[in-house]
Amino acid sequence: MLVLRSIDGFIKALDESFSAKIQLQNHLEFTASNVSPESFVYSKYRVTKLKIFLSSC
Repeated sequence: MLVLRSIDGFIKALDESFSAKIQLQNHLEFTASNVSPESFVYSKYRVTKLKIFLSSC
């Protein structure tokens, strides 16, 4: 029973982590699409790098 409970907890933690990653990605995309044209390319580059990092987690 204890093992089952810890597996449930682990799955719940994974779900929360996944939704947090999606929220962060959405926020980053929103931020990147609302910056001045000069810094837009740099922001997009950072978002892409962060996405690659997040997808490797």
